[in-house]
Amino acid sequence: MTLSIRVTTDFDCTPTGITGHFRPNILPMTDQQGQTVTNQATWLRSRNQQRNWETIMQLISLYTQPLRVSRVRVENLRWQFDFDTDQEDVFRLHNDPVGRLRQACTGVPVINYVEQELTTLLRPDVNIWFEALDHK
Repeated sequence: MTLSIRVTTDFDCTPTGITGHFRPNILPMTDQQGQTVTNQATWLRSRNQQRNWETIMQLISLYTQPLRVSRVRVENLRWQFDFDTDQEDVFRLHNDPVGRLRQACTGVPVINYVEQELTTLLRPDVNIWFEALDHK
């Protein structure tokens, strides 16, 4: 049986595909989300979005390979996506089906460059939420 999990965060974790250092010789360009990258500032924005995505994916991947990862959606200045696991109890800690994931992300640094005031550390149920959706 698999488990579907929804991740919601106050940090922009849009996967842009921008990796590596600033390369002005390939500009202008469009990232994987259709955002135009024309200078170092727009490169850095896309790169930081990608860095936050990579951080969350690495936390998930400590325990399992995420399956069927949905596109990132933005609602009310929160970024959200869903993914499945191949084992329903992979993140279980006591009675919490996502407890190990909450535990793993506590205090992990992320990049805050959005306009609201946020800490730069992940804090479960404060700036990142994990919800077990259903069992398949």
